[in-house]
Amino acid sequence: MAVNIFENIVSTKQQKTLLQYYEQQDDVIDSRPDVFSKTPIWDKTKNWPQHTLKEILDSVLDLQYEAETVLFYSSLTSFRLHVDSGEGNQSKLYKNILIPLWFDGPASTIIFKNKYYGASTRFGHSNVSPFTYNIPDKQGKMVAIEDIRELKDISTLNITQEQLDDLILLRSGKKPNSDKPDRRTNDYTDVEGYDANLTFDKKIHAQYCEHIPIENLHGLTVDRIVEWKAGDVITFDRQQLHCAGSGHTKKMGISVFTNHIHTKKEN
Repeated sequence: MAVNIFENIVSTKQQKTLLQYYEQQDDVIDSRPDVFSKTPIWDKTKNWPQHTLKEILDSVLDLQYEAETVLFYSSLTSFRLHVDSGEGNQSKLYKNILIPLWFDGPASTIIFKNKYYGASTRFGHSNVSPFTYNIPDKQGKMVAIEDIRELKDISTLNITQEQLDDLILLRSGKKPNSDKPDRRTNDYTDVEGYDANLTFDKKIHAQYCEHIPIENLHGLTVDRIVEWKAGDVITFDRQQLHCAGSGHTKKMGISVFTNHIHTKKEN
């Protein structure tokens, strides 16, 4: 199976250790209005719970692996349709590991059977400007901003001018040491299993994917809808398209993108 769920595999002690890391101040923090994240580098970043995370990964992965990216995140929003295939070196891609830690409201991840063999990309039939962004207001409600570059009055929003300026730089690709390119495509031609005649289920869309225009999901086939449960671990192929469900108000979890080494793990 491309998607596997390992139930109750993360102990309460391990969950506590991983959650405590969110409170630790260090130089791998990226704090935005809607998402707070930390990206420690395997075997390089100091003073983070790598040993705890390795215990978990070792218990769910069959092949020898290396962790390309480790992402601790807490989110007020829902990630849209994308694939975490890195820079597209298909010979080494292994598993995407998702570890739910805490959530308010129903949290879920929708994983599709469809695969993409190019570099990490966001998908959507309609072009969405990188400057379109959801920002929480003072009451925590997400407000859709058409173009953050044109945002003049932030008095009702939970964002500082410094954060807004930083976000504009990030979205412009001008921020020093910024992340890998934020690729977007509206061409599904190279998506494996895409069928332009398929219509996405309206009930599934209403329950899980209302943050994504339904036309962006037509032609795709759901592999599995995974309801988040603290203590579980979800794994799936890095080439698989997926998105977050839209039911939560806030959630905290860990994503690890792994590559494999072509030998069986030694006992």
